[in-house]
Amino acid sequence: MTATVTTGTRSHVLITANSPGEVAGWVLPVAESLRALNPEAEIILVLPPCQYASGKEARVVADWPAIQRVVTLRGLSGALLLGRKALGLSRDADARVLFLGGDVFHAVSLARRIGARCYAYLPKPRWSGSLDKSFVPDAAAAERFAARGVPTSRYEVVGQLALDSVRPGRAAAEVRRDLGIGQDAPLIVLLPGSRPLFSRFLIPYLAQVAAAMHAGRPGLQFVTCLSPFLGDDLLDDPLQDTWPPGQGRQESASAAGGAALQFTTQPALDVIAAGDLAIAIPGTTTLQIAALGVPQIVFLPLQRPDLIPLEGLLGLLPAGVWPMTYLRRRVTEVVGMGPQPMALPNMIAGRRIVPELRGHIEPPDVAAEALGLLEDEDRRRKMVGECLEITAERGAAERIAAGVLA
Repeated sequence: MTATVTTGTRSHVLITANSPGEVAGWVLPVAESLRALNPEAEIILVLPPCQYASGKEARVVADWPAIQRVVTLRGLSGALLLGRKALGLSRDADARVLFLGGDVFHAVSLARRIGARCYAYLPKPRWSGSLDKSFVPDAAAAERFAARGVPTSRYEVVGQLALDSVRPGRAAAEVRRDLGIGQDAPLIVLLPGSRPLFSRFLIPYLAQVAAAMHAGRPGLQFVTCLSPFLGDDLLDDPLQDTWPPGQGRQESASAAGGAALQFTTQPALDVIAAGDLAIAIPGTTTLQIAALGVPQIVFLPLQRPDLIPLEGLLGLLPAGVWPMTYLRRRVTEVVGMGPQPMALPNMIAGRRIVPELRGHIEPPDVAAEALGLLEDEDRRRKMVGECLEITAERGAAERIAAGVLA
């Protein structure tokens, strides 16, 4: 049973994060845990500048009961200039800042300006001297903190936070029924991600993957999950000219080379859990798929590397201005073709569990890998077993919430 934490005054927890993966995969479970531990706490999401942001984070979070307020970039700028007054916080209010994404610099700067304690969920010891405590995902991360000389009292291993977001809301049979897909039909779930520019390229790309898979194995069913963080134009018209006119956002169908292809804005985790195979780009979703026990293929086509956001200051380089366009393209190609794994399950396991395809790969290349995996039951069973093993532990959100409220 979860204990309730109480304080003498009302706590205000300001969470900094600003990208779909961080907001949905990290912020939501932590905010719910904070509310469970201290129902009187005010949970405020602060959206700093971030190259991975979709621009719809504030609109999506507005429907979440666990978040009471959203502070946009303008509000953050005001707080950095005017302090607590800009946030409507009194001088003696109990305020704490928790970094869950973006750049730690913004969280540290905000905490200093408003005189608040500062915490962070981090795999590497960045700004550790300015943090009251760091929450780290695993023992490997803890070793990095120890090697940097960070005192053990200043960091805590809490586990993989994204796993606490893996909570399908509906049974697989119900999801399939709503999609009009038979209970025994092989269902392939296509996940183009939530980054608007890259998704605009990936959605038709995945339609071609479906067409190639259908050509090799007729009878497969395909559903593309459209993130609520995507722009309204993509939600309304994913395939642009080939999208049937007049159809809405929910479960609308099109055809790709005769394939039974659908698009849906149903919760992606529900659809993934009802599927037989998921095809996704790198990101938080790959770990969520692993935790659901669904076989997957992770792919990263680099035909348009200029559309892929980059880490750090490089991500702020304008995509449409030469020579920045060339520089961004070259950096992305080098990073994308590096030896390090790009799928989170592989990163965590330290070995190749799920297949990765990256580079100048074409839709038939992805389709061939997927068809081969569908034909190999032993390989799928081994993959699922290893994925479930590395994603078994839960509770990071509650540990973080408890540490912040302590």
